Amino acid sequence: MHTDDATWILFGQNHAKDVVGEWAKEQGRIWAYVSGSLMLYTLKAQGTIWGEVLRLGSFVLFFMSFFFYLSRIAGNRFALLSASIFTAFFAVKWDGSILVTYPLLTWVAATTFIASLYLARQYVQTGRRGFLIFSILLFLFSLFNHEGVTVLFVLLFLSHAIFLNHQFDSSSVVVGVRKLQIRHRGASVFLGFFIASLTYAVLYIAWKHFHPSIYDGHVVTAFDLHRFVTTLFHFSMSGSALFEFFFPYVLAFNDPVSGSSETITYYLTRNLQRSLHQPIAFAACCITLFLFYIAISSKGKEQKTVLSLRGIVLVGLTIAILPIVPVALTAKYQAWVMEGQARAYSHTIFSHFGWSCVYAAGILGLFDYLKNAAVVRKLAMIIVLGFSGLLAAQAFTANDDKAADMRLEARRWKTVEEIVEINRDFFHASKILSPRLNSGSRFTPLWPSYWSDYADAKWNEKISILSVGADLDEQLDNVALHDANYDKIARSFVALMTAAPQHAGEDTRILVYLEHGIRSQTDTYVVHFKNRRGEAQQLRVNQQKLDTQHPHWIVIQRADVIPSSVRLTRLDEKNQIRELCAFHSKVGVKIRISDRHANGNKNEERYFHNAQNRYTGWHSAELNGMWSSQPVAHLSIPHSALKDGDTTLRFEMSTLVSMGAQGETQTVSVQVQNQSLGEWTFLNTDIPKDMLIVVPERLRNQAKGIDLNLLVSKVLSPAKLKMNQDSRDLGVYLHAIEISQ
Repeated sequence: MHTDDATWILFGQNHAKDVVGEWAKEQGRIWAYVSGSLMLYTLKAQGTIWGEVLRLGSFVLFFMSFFFYLSRIAGNRFALLSASIFTAFFAVKWDGSILVTYPLLTWVAATTFIASLYLARQYVQTGRRGFLIFSILLFLFSLFNHEGVTVLFVLLFLSHAIFLNHQFDSSSVVVGVRKLQIRHRGASVFLGFFIASLTYAVLYIAWKHFHPSIYDGHVVTAFDLHRFVTTLFHFSMSGSALFEFFFPYVLAFNDPVSGSSETITYYLTRNLQRSLHQPIAFAACCITLFLFYIAISSKGKEQKTVLSLRGIVLVGLTIAILPIVPVALTAKYQAWVMEGQARAYSHTIFSHFGWSCVYAAGILGLFDYLKNAAVVRKLAMIIVLGFSGLLAAQAFTANDDKAADMRLEARRWKTVEEIVEINRDFFHASKILSPRLNSGSRFTPLWPSYWSDYADAKWNEKISILSVGADLDEQLDNVALHDANYDKIARSFVALMTAAPQHAGEDTRILVYLEHGIRSQTDTYVVHFKNRRGEAQQLRVNQQKLDTQHPHWIVIQRADVIPSSVRLTRLDEKNQIRELCAFHSKVGVKIRISDRHANGNKNEERYFHNAQNRYTGWHSAELNGMWSSQPVAHLSIPHSALKDGDTTLRFEMSTLVSMGAQGETQTVSVQVQNQSLGEWTFLNTDIPKDMLIVVPERLRNQAKGIDLNLLVSKVLSPAKLKMNQDSRDLGVYLHAIEISQ
């Protein structure tokens, strides 16, 4: 799930809030009312059977409609090959696509557009006005979409109307325009087209006039051919197997528990042998070979086609490129690609339908050209079929690897539902600490109170669900501990949850979650813990029974258990012990740097508010943090926030460069007693950085605690950079500091 989807799910639970209306006004887009309503309704059903039907069913419906109509104008042979190419090279890819995010945002409108084309054709052939009326109404509805898609639909409908008038209209001539004879029914289609297009244009312009956009994604930058073409190229082509064959997909992960970062490159060729041994990937290879062979080996003896291969290439390129053009002209999205390394946009998968047409036209054009060279044609067929089959298998395997790495992060909403229920039935804790609910990749960065807000909005549960050790006051009283992981060996989710007993003399409950239960004795899960005397003990989960009320959970009750010592392990393929879940005793304190009066949060920063002696070189605190005003800003963390030993500090910060400032770079470093402990360079990305340093106990100031200097390479003015009207000199924007030991 994308960050935007996560925000919509949360706000959608608040029935007093007009989420769609506010979005439409902030964006200055009237189409947001239609698309936003569809998206919000589907997200509310997220995780249910009905929600999956809406999300995937709407895509499948458009898929079938698109290639059905393609067969009417380009022939069955071409439609079959184009659909096969899309399925093999595009459909299993998901990066940034509206197949998995922004549900219903485009597919409903796109399907109604296909229906409007079909009904216009039926009207011209039959003369029944009902077809014309419904065609124009559906066309008008389809225009409530992203600007690039709207322009695409206008051009395609106009081209379709011209073609219908020329090919099918047998009514009397109304007027002649050079070589184009506009007939009676054709004139009606043209009239309806202009009325619908003009109506939408008036509504769009009027709405934008009364509600000017405040969204920075609409700001068109000075034209730079290199940046424009690069953004257009990546946003229209990324995510396909062909694209990733030359440009391997790279995804950066941040471990929410350890704070360590990892960058994984998913090379398509790295799992060639495994993909051919994987049943589903092997099936994808075989199906691709079969469908490609049928389409290519066909002699093309079918119904007369409307478009030539050259015409299809032109239409395909228009579908692939035009929806991305407005986005590629903006400063925000150019920065995403050029500096932030983003490779996909929400409508990338829509562009893939156009590219599938282009690829199919190229392949069929090649084999039609070689129709009289039998030997060369067969050799080319072997190469094309072999490469396509292997590429399809590799695409599936690589995508499965990404999904496995993302599965834990994507499942967090289901995890929260489970732990809220378990806490209600077993622990009755006021707080749940679950570090892995924190953001893992760049797709879903969430604010710290998100899960508490979500539980309150969805189930009216007044409980603090913490992904960091915020506001624990260094104690575990009335706090349930939770950890979850994805067991790649068993391809199953596992989780661990416990809490200190509420009353003296009670046993400690340890709950183990196994998504698929204990399927065999090879799933050797073991629970480890220590008693108050520090003695290590363990239990084999295989020997326990599932709880009757919660069929995926095993309940273990033991006396004299230190809750924070509990951990879950299993043996891997090499009989090595692998830790899956654990409650590390490094419970941290997170200090939010903000103005409590700005957001009304009673639990906000406890150490810096009205404590001017603890920081210098800073502007006043704002809603989401505090800006440094000088190249060197001072900050101290008092002894009351510290324990004995070395201290780990995680800084959550951003800069004007990370917020999109063009042509600038900024480097931030942290010093303690003139000793540099970390340095980071900021690029153009919207995601705040999490920076980790370890402060040795010997570097503490006996009077002030930890005395920090934050150094920024340069301070910048948003006004001078033409980002906004703020004329202040700004260095680093500090959102929070998490302290752990």
